[in-house]
Amino acid sequence: MSSVLVTLWWLFFWTALGLCLGSFLNAVVYRLPRNRSLRDPLWSFCPTCKHRIRWYDNLPLVSFILLRGRCRYCGVPISTRYLVIEASMALIVLMLLDAFFIGHVRAGLSHSEFGLTDRLDYDWPIFLAHVILFACLLPMSVIDLEHYWVDVRFTNLATIAGFVLHALWTPRHSSEWIRPFDTTAIVCLFAVAAMGIVWVVLICEPHVDAEELGESEIEEPPPAPAEVRPPRIPPPSLESPSRAGGWGAGFLLAAMLFALAVDETGAVELRHTGRALLPLLLFFGLIVWESTVKRPSDHQIVDAIYQERHGARRMV
Repeated sequence: MSSVLVTLWWLFFWTALGLCLGSFLNAVVYRLPRNRSLRDPLWSFCPTCKHRIRWYDNLPLVSFILLRGRCRYCGVPISTRYLVIEASMALIVLMLLDAFFIGHVRAGLSHSEFGLTDRLDYDWPIFLAHVILFACLLPMSVIDLEHYWVDVRFTNLATIAGFVLHALWTPRHSSEWIRPFDTTAIVCLFAVAAMGIVWVVLICEPHVDAEELGESEIEEPPPAPAEVRPPRIPPPSLESPSRAGGWGAGFLLAAMLFALAVDETGAVELRHTGRALLPLLLFFGLIVWESTVKRPSDHQIVDAIYQERHGARRMV
């Protein structure tokens, strides 16, 4: 009975951690493309009325349901993206936990019979490295789908975390994983040194003005006041069909949590493939769904491709 309670504790802990991480990723997805700092302000706010969101209105999934998908202060509908990202990140963490420690589909990890706590004690660095990897891939994919822009800071963070956490993790119980022996350590050292050199070169790249090259910049007349006004973006609708994806992600999160609890207790034997199939299908459907949404930047991309069509073959 104690092992069952310990397993349930870890499942709920990692689910809550995934939801909180997804809530933070929502702020990342909103602020980075708009050149806003993640530290100023430190609290969440409504994009419409700019009112500070209190902690009891910022609980992942729960606050969205209690507020019925609307801001408490201005009543504007909350975008479904927040719900989908929070539930998706929690689903990803549970899928990784299942693959590493419950379903045992990842080779080279500890198969300790003393429970989930002992397995996490052995292999937590490599598990955390994968959590950080997917925590970088998720917002990077959302930003790419919405703004057609890939931020390399996500890939840099995932790379550095992978090197550091793999160096901390030395599996004593298996030879199926590459251990950080001398050869591996040298390769990792050269890789980190190369990334450091590239970073220094990019930071220290000299800035050359056009006047120093003999070129004069053409001054354009200031735009008219009417052109400065940004277009008004309508708030998300409560009747948006994409809300079905958010509720589907929440339902699959609860189903995944129940399936892992049942499998670990030994009451019913479930295969990892079946547990992971539905979340993977959900993610695939969400990606296809988001890719069909028309955005204002689509016309800009089409115009850019049309203007560069003459030099495209020469560039290739």
